[in-house]
Amino acid sequence: MKTLITWIVMMAFTAQGAFAARLFPSKGRVVNEQGEAVEYATVVLLKDAEQVAGMTTDGEGRFELKAPAGDYTLRIQYLGYESLTQQVKVEQENDLGDFVMKSGTTQIEGVVVRCEPITKEIMDAVPSLKGIGMH
Repeated sequence: MKTLITWIVMMAFTAQGAFAARLFPSKGRVVNEQGEAVEYATVVLLKDAEQVAGMTTDGEGRFELKAPAGDYTLRIQYLGYESLTQQVKVEQENDLGDFVMKSGTTQIEGVVVRCEPITKEIMDAVPSLKGIGMH
């Protein structure tokens, strides 16, 4: 009888642990201000500044992150756009909707281009070509 009770208690803890570790998908889409998909944007789900899940958006700007139920910070980044940070709640399958990224500006002081002159001295380098009469 003691063995049966021990076994039931162990199974209950195992089931509780499995339920607590269940991952729920959270879907969304990343678009620009014109409503066009932002492809290959980096999307991460953070819990207390620690990354829980992450991926890049697909060709339609869609993503799906799986994490245990709870409150998270969603951070989206892509070159040329301002980073987007938003609090989200992960529950049973949920659609987080569209996230609109605003164009960012990157300003540079200037560009310096340096090169060395290229000289063409083939006639002097190859003596057999001197008599050909190349013009």
